[in-house]
Amino acid sequence: LRVEKGQSEAGAVKLSVKNLTVKDQRGVTMVDDVSFDLRGGEIVGIAGVAGNGQSELLEAISGIRHAVSGEVMLDGKPIDLTGKADPGELRGRGLAHVPEDRHHVGLVLAFEENENSILGYHDDERYLKGPFLDVDAIMADAKDKIEKYDIRPANPRLKTANFSGGNQQKIVLAREM
Repeated sequence: LRVEKGQSEAGAVKLSVKNLTVKDQRGVTMVDDVSFDLRGGEIVGIAGVAGNGQSELLEAISGIRHAVSGEVMLDGKPIDLTGKADPGELRGRGLAHVPEDRHHVGLVLAFEENENSILGYHDDERYLKGPFLDVDAIMADAKDKIEKYDIRPANPRLKTANFSGGNQQKIVLAREM
């Protein structure tokens, strides 16, 4: 396989993490003085053995876990590191969190695909008709995500528990992307 492509150029800094330290619920330091910048157009992978702080790092960056010290900036504006950040506000700023545990954090398995496709976005005006959910808009959006992300089977009324693990992950990714 040979892919011809030009050299990509990194854009402006989108996410800046400086001197971030995070402890787990037992008080054990899981992330110790980590710093990095993520620029527009870059893809960054974080790898490690389970239990070595990857989850704690991502939870702190996304504002859902308290950080002991450090700072995280998204487009030059700080993210609340007290563990009490508003996920809706962060999503509005372009930061999405795809949890590693889709069954306990990312999805409600008893919900239909169309319901899971808007979790956390239920107050977005795209899905509202006055003070009520706009079922037609939600269903149209779910069908669009199913097609765009090749979610199988293509049934927005199917309970999420009945999708394969890979397709459950696609539901989460489609929602957050």
